[in-house]
Amino acid sequence: MKSASLILFDYDIDYVNNFLDYFRKARLSLYEVMGFSKEEHLKHYLENQKVDILLSSGDLSISEYTKENNMLVLLLTEETLQRNDMENECIFKYQSVEIIMKKVTEEYIKTISASDVQKVKSTQNGAKIISFYSPYRDLDTSYLSFALSMALAKNKQVLYIDFSLFEAMLLLTDATSNSLSELLYYLKQESSNLIVKLNAVTIPLVGIHCLAGVEHEFDLYQISKTDIQRLLHTIRYNENYDVLICNVGFMNESMVELLSESNKVYMLKDRNLVEGYKKEKFFHVLSLEEQDEMEDQIEFIDVPSEYCIEEHFSLKELQENGIVEYVNQTIGNVI
Repeated sequence: MKSASLILFDYDIDYVNNFLDYFRKARLSLYEVMGFSKEEHLKHYLENQKVDILLSSGDLSISEYTKENNMLVLLLTEETLQRNDMENECIFKYQSVEIIMKKVTEEYIKTISASDVQKVKSTQNGAKIISFYSPYRDLDTSYLSFALSMALAKNKQVLYIDFSLFEAMLLLTDATSNSLSELLYYLKQESSNLIVKLNAVTIPLVGIHCLAGVEHEFDLYQISKTDIQRLLHTIRYNENYDVLICNVGFMNESMVELLSESNKVYMLKDRNLVEGYKKEKFFHVLSLEEQDEMEDQIEFIDVPSEYCIEEHFSLKELQENGIVEYVNQTIGNVI
């Protein structure tokens, strides 16, 4: 399926340029995007070209072109709530391009055939999201998630993000980093060109692009559900990465959103009564958040005793003790 053609119209030329600049720098593959700020130029284009999606602000007398073109028309508004008197779906214009495009994609999928929906989702989900979370044995979870990253990095572009309050990934190297704090800052600022800034703050480590380290551990509690949606949307649409692997070290609404958006979630098998109780409480949380269907995404795994590292682990140990090969054989085909 070829890229969908998307036209943005807004009387504010700066708004149009900023929108297009995001697409130029982010290297997105799902849409071919053009922008207009003058009605006569837009009408001339619609007379001569087929358009799949028109994202427009302002009152335009172009209904004859939109009907003939059979395009999806979405309205950018300065109001945060959908107006009942509007025939077309409305999107609040003063938010990040990532969030706007997430809504555009949701509406576009409703208008196309079932076979094309799968193709769009395949393109949209070009970067698979694999998350690791357990309400117990944090070290083993970090251990497995990074081992899978190392296994996949042999032939994939891997981005690894450690969402741990007291992350352990940096123990693998002498490097110090607050790269995750920098990313959180850009997320909160709703900065344009998020993918460019994300790429700039990653740490290269054994062929993996890593984000880890915060100035203050409680910074992670400031991540909102919207922040996670924007981040995942940015990574999924970008061509730089084949897979995003997340090590989730705490639980709140934003992390539930991350797990629900993941293609696969790996959780450690419980080994005793206490761990079994914690597992039950976690699934109770999912039920309260109306995320019961997430159980289908969860797969239970464990670290065999011969690969366990009791006190600490280093990059050398990960490379030499066989865990990378074990993970590659057991779950390396996840993507």
